[in-house]
Amino acid sequence: FNIREGWRRTDDGLPPRLLEAAARSGEGRSNILSGDKLHAILDDYYEARGWTPEGRIPLKQLKALGMNDLPDMVKEG
Repeated sequence: FNIREGWRRTDDGLPPRLLEAAARSGEGRSNILSGDKLHAILDDYYEARGWTPEGRIPLKQLKALGMNDLPDMVKEG
């Protein structure tokens, strides 16, 4: 669905309030997830899935998954 609708890496994010507000992590500590940290997490996630750095599923994977109608909608890269 996302591929068909033109999804891009810039669409893969969190609401600003989650990047601005501190999250409690126990014992009175809190952490803030920065935009840079989120991008690093996405890089690792995409790599682990075998996706491109832009968060796209390579054509070879789409075809292996039987999603033969999607390659026409996805640029190789």
